[in-house]
Amino acid sequence: MKAIVIHMMIRLLMWFADNGTKSSDEGVVRGWSKTGKTSLNVRWCKWDPVIYDVAFRGEPVPPAPLEDKTPYQYFKQFFDDDLIDLLADQTNLYLVRSTGTSINVNHNEMEMYLGMLVMMSIIKLPQIRMYWGKATRILAVADIMPINLFEKIKHFFHCNDNSKNLPNTDKDFDKLFKVRPVLDSLREKCRQLPEEENHSIDEISLPKAVLV
Repeated sequence: MKAIVIHMMIRLLMWFADNGTKSSDEGVVRGWSKTGKTSLNVRWCKWDPVIYDVAFRGEPVPPAPLEDKTPYQYFKQFFDDDLIDLLADQTNLYLVRSTGTSINVNHNEMEMYLGMLVMMSIIKLPQIRMYWGKATRILAVADIMPINLFEKIKHFFHCNDNSKNLPNTDKDFDKLFKVRPVLDSLREKCRQLPEEENHSIDEISLPKAVLV
């Protein structure tokens, strides 16, 4: 079927070359189908192209910083102290409700835990305990936190209070409730970034209606 369509398009282009594409002209385009030769009646008409206004009307772009930020400074720009405190509090809350005891995860431990996750995403090993193994030890992970504490935080890690979650039958039910505080915080941080004139986007960034 694809070959038939391509063949018809080629024949159509050839007809254009022979007869021109003047407005209000009528012509017959001959093509081919599975059953043999067919004819298509075509009426040509003018179609003005859509012109979009792409002028930049945002705030003037600030000058580039004199000094580049460190990776840690970029991380803290999005995961600030308030967000890390919230993650530590919600993890402790869920741990107490689940076990009746608490390991009292503090701000520094939660920050180290997140940093270890970033490092593990860069240096990947088949099993988590291999980062603490004798033959496969990764100092940037193993020297930061004991394996037992890391797995404890990993098991009880939470971003929101489950007791406030609505049933899925409620009209205000939020499918992303468990990570909503993190999403809202990161979204607000992104909106604080200065708007730039030029952007690099992918088709996944555009609404379906635009793509069509």
